[in-house]
Amino acid sequence: MASRAVDPPDQEDLVRHPIVLRRLRVSRVADVGPRMRRITLAGEELGAFRRDGLDLPAFRTAAHDDHVKVFLAVPGATPVLPIQRGDHLDWPSDPRPLDREYTVRRFDPVAGELDLDILVHGAAPGAAWAAAARPGDVLHLGGPRASHLPPRTASEVHLIADLTGCPAIERWLEAPPIEAPVHVTLLAAPDEPWAAHGAASMTRLRDPMEATDLDRLPRPAADAYVWVAAEGSQVALIRAHLEAVGVPRSRVRASAYWWREGASVEE
Repeated sequence: MASRAVDPPDQEDLVRHPIVLRRLRVSRVADVGPRMRRITLAGEELGAFRRDGLDLPAFRTAAHDDHVKVFLAVPGATPVLPIQRGDHLDWPSDPRPLDREYTVRRFDPVAGELDLDILVHGAAPGAAWAAAARPGDVLHLGGPRASHLPPRTASEVHLIADLTGCPAIERWLEAPPIEAPVHVTLLAAPDEPWAAHGAASMTRLRDPMEATDLDRLPRPAADAYVWVAAEGSQVALIRAHLEAVGVPRSRVRASAYWWREGASVEE
């Protein structure tokens, strides 16, 4: 998955975190859907630890769409890793690290576990790694860099995403940060067995959307909060629709989680 292009709302609270490189191990692997694999990670470096003379803080996550960078290796090689410099990472230029970004599905500091739900599809490096992951495998990750907390109040919440955004939606529904009705719009094939448990309503649209699907996109109130995560071209269509129906940009957080082949950034 490529780096996420994000259009954040003005009224969010931004909580910045020190960026820490952590060495963890896969403790469990489970299929939580036909194409979704849950990788549970554990290790002492989820807590505060010391490395190379640096005291580094424990892992933190505060928002439903917090994401981490996972560092992968070219087959037959070891991963190229950034270098810890205080509260940030320095990236080598030649070769560059191979990384993908994934939502933090669950973090349990008491159990010392971190879940990543990874969509297994195609030959993308992250999907290939998830498909082959086994308990005991080592994985390095960095982040989250920041948490974007939604506005404190909203008359309604609209969560619009394709399957790559489902882990963030599920995290929101499990612990809603806003007391407001939640409406989910899912861009997916009709036979994808996914349900938005805890949502006030759920609408399914095709992925990719066709012209007739645009009429079925929600028309949120001006004081709603709208969160969007999908393929880049679909996000652009949704953002244009929201502007056309009068939703202020300050009430929308729109993220391009990936790009179709042939776009300016590939998955």
